[in-house]
Amino acid sequence: MSITFFAGTGFGAMPGAPQINVGNRNACDLLSLLGLLPADETDDDLAGNVTAEDFLGRVLVAIALAETTVDPAGRPDMASGRVIDLGYGAHYLPHRLIELRQLAEWARARSLRVWWS
Repeated sequence: MSITFFAGTGFGAMPGAPQINVGNRNACDLLSLLGLLPADETDDDLAGNVTAEDFLGRVLVAIALAETTVDPAGRPDMASGRVIDLGYGAHYLPHRLIELRQLAEWARARSLRVWWS
């Protein structure tokens, strides 16, 4: 399963809009860094939207704090039964935050909201 961050309306992504697709667990990590992860998150909770200004502000704070809040070793692979989580390397989250900043700036320039689902 995966989550896509995109700029758009309630009817979907705008044509030509940047889209960032990440696995559910990575989306949880990103949404947590942005203060957008519900306390009792489940796969059903990994959808929402905010104004581009709100999202950009959260991303900028997360980027500024990434050096102190992001695990420098990344996240190791995990396996449980038939489920395999490939984890990520040390620079994965800061890289994704930069992509999310670009998405937020694109959305703000067009007065769109940032969505994830």
